[in-house]
Amino acid sequence: MIPLFEEHPTLKEKLPYVSLGDFPTPVTPLSRLGKEIGADGLYLKDDGISGTPYGGNKVRKLEFLIADALRKGAREVLTFGCAGSNHALATAIYAKNMD
Repeated sequence: MIPLFEEHPTLKEKLPYVSLGDFPTPVTPLSRLGKEIGADGLYLKDDGISGTPYGGNKVRKLEFLIADALRKGAREVLTFGCAGSNHALATAIYAKNMD
């Protein structure tokens, strides 16, 4: 179960969700860089490894958007983005496997 549903159990029945990513992703301290730039306590949340075949923070959003589309019986999705849009790429990759 995802932390959102653990914290707010009533949402699990109301909010469509499908697991697409590998969460939680690691949080890595960047001590040396933080020291160099004067930012103690600098960390990196690495969502780049959140999914296969494609990772990134867009996967988290798609876990809810694709679940909503499936709940509504959608067989196709349409999204928009500028050239090079990470959201458009992630949607194309994950939506092609909607079943």
